Amino acid sequence: MSYRLPVIIWDAFGFNSGHGGINSYAASMAAAMGQQKIWPHAICTQDAPVDFLPAKQCILLPSFPYRVLKRVKLLWPRFAFRHVRRFLGAQKAIYHGLSNVNLPVFDRSLKRSKQVQTVLTVHDLIPLLAGSSVSCSYREQFRVMLRSALDAADAIVCVSDWTKDTLLDRASYLDSRVIVIPNARPSNHEMMVEGKVLPKQESEVLKLCYVARFDVYKQIHLFGDIIECLAKRCKVAAVLVTDRRGMMFAQHAFNHLIQKGILSVQVSLTEAQLRQVYRDSSVYIHPSLFEGFGLPALEALCAGTPVVFQGGSALSQILPKSTCVEMRDASPVESWADAVLQARLNSYSELFRSQVASFVCAQPTWDENAAKLLDIYAQLA
Repeated sequence: MSYRLPVIIWDAFGFNSGHGGINSYAASMAAAMGQQKIWPHAICTQDAPVDFLPAKQCILLPSFPYRVLKRVKLLWPRFAFRHVRRFLGAQKAIYHGLSNVNLPVFDRSLKRSKQVQTVLTVHDLIPLLAGSSVSCSYREQFRVMLRSALDAADAIVCVSDWTKDTLLDRASYLDSRVIVIPNARPSNHEMMVEGKVLPKQESEVLKLCYVARFDVYKQIHLFGDIIECLAKRCKVAAVLVTDRRGMMFAQHAFNHLIQKGILSVQVSLTEAQLRQVYRDSSVYIHPSLFEGFGLPALEALCAGTPVVFQGGSALSQILPKSTCVEMRDASPVESWADAVLQARLNSYSELFRSQVASFVCAQPTWDENAAKLLDIYAQLA
């Protein structure tokens, strides 16, 4: 299908967030759009260009003062959009903010301008659901900016039905403007041959992993407690992929596990290295209290690794109960340990591999998701 579109501008605030869902969502969507020779522009600072777009598509802002402004989330949108106006001249555009830390449509001048239509992607409303579990600046950004951003957006994209339901519970009048475009299945399926999941090699070592930035609600401390409990029952080798704050926390709280070689903390992995961690793991553990989508858990399952996760948010809707174990609130560490051992045992069966393969094949592709997003752009144009 061919599209007649104006200039598309993505605000890249939040893209360089390591292994978070924001960066993966944007990179995968851009790659799928690129297959149709449609590339968005991205507004970003000179010291943090968007590496998954052609260099000519980046609207580069001076590192100073914009590197400082990026730390002040309440100031970034208005100042960034001034450069967008200069870049556009008289051209019409779609201006799309793709992350929770990115609410560009807060700029009220956008609504007064018929030159620009706006799209906002909402990953979750965790700062409203659990304000004490996120940073003060993140919480205040949501309190001050979110309502204005939602009201100003011409279209709102949610990454899961759970996020959409959470949003409409608070603002039902937005229903006509909201569409769900979830994360798609990973594009690389090295664990599958002719539609079948390759069997895992049985090992005496229980290999665990968890991918999460540091936030209180991510419950990295619980991951460490589960490792300690399991290490009393069998040989354990665990990997935590996190950010620098998460690394500092783990080094302080679980230094004894690191010193014994039981826990490895990784900060910067390539996508290929991360996929290898998923494939090598016996079980992926996801104890986070809230997830707007939970991309790492989906990626782990698509690599043929069973998932034990905390229920109550989007993962409860996304992950199949036939291959994953959902834990309830306040489950004791011993119950987590029991679930992990049972999940590993189940993963050796042919039934498990068949169910995972069926689940993976049923997930949307990024090409399908890109078509949905381009349809939104075309309707606004």
